Amino acid sequence: MSVKTSYIRDLSKPGQLPATCMIVMIPCLNEPEIIRTLESLWNCDFPESACETIVVVNESENSLEEVKVANEKTYVQLLQWKQQNDRAGMVLYPILCPFGRSKVGRCRHGA
Repeated sequence: MSVKTSYIRDLSKPGQLPATCMIVMIPCLNEPEIIRTLESLWNCDFPESACETIVVVNESENSLEEVKVANEKTYVQLLQWKQQNDRAGMVLYPILCPFGRSKVGRCRHGA
C-alpha cells in the first residue's frame, strides 16, 4: 500500500480554485463519522470565495488490523463522496497515508 498522492496533481492545476480563502485540514484516524463532518462543512454559508478541504486518513504505529481496514474503507467512501459532492468553490482532497509511508512519525521521533 502506498500513500495516495493524486491530490498533488489536482492542487497544482492553475486556476483550479482561484478565489480560495480557506483550506481545512482534517486528520482522520478510525473516524466513522467523517462523512457527517463533511456534510456539515458543505452546508455552511461561505463568502464568495472557495474552500478546499484536505482529509488525511492515517494510522498510528500500533493500529489494529481492524482500524487499518476501516481506514481503507473510509478512504474509498471519501473518494465516492468527493465525486458526488465537489462543486464550484467546495473541493475535497482525500489522502490515504498508512503508518510508515509518510515518514512523519519517524521524523518526529528522530529516526
